[in-house]
Amino acid sequence: MQECAVFGVPAENGLGQRPVAVVRLRPGTAEPSADELREQGREELAAAGPTPSAAVLVAHDAAGFPTGVTRKVLERATRTRWAPLLTGAGRG
Repeated sequence: MQECAVFGVPAENGLGQRPVAVVRLRPGTAEPSADELREQGREELAAAGPTPSAAVLVAHDAAGFPTGVTRKVLERATRTRWAPLLTGAGRG
């Protein structure tokens, strides 16, 4: 992974939030399978101590991993882009 951003989405039970990781892969690296990516993300998040992740997503372009001029992740824009897919708001 080249970069990773983690944000929260509402927990299914309504108590707190569950972390979601969005990753950007290093250029030229093969994309891992969804299972490999989820497992690696779970292992690393578990080692850090937070609650289990809700999802690990791959951003395939800059729109999926927005950063500012200083290259810091724009957390609100990242959450706005991905959270609806995980909370049901983006499902038809």
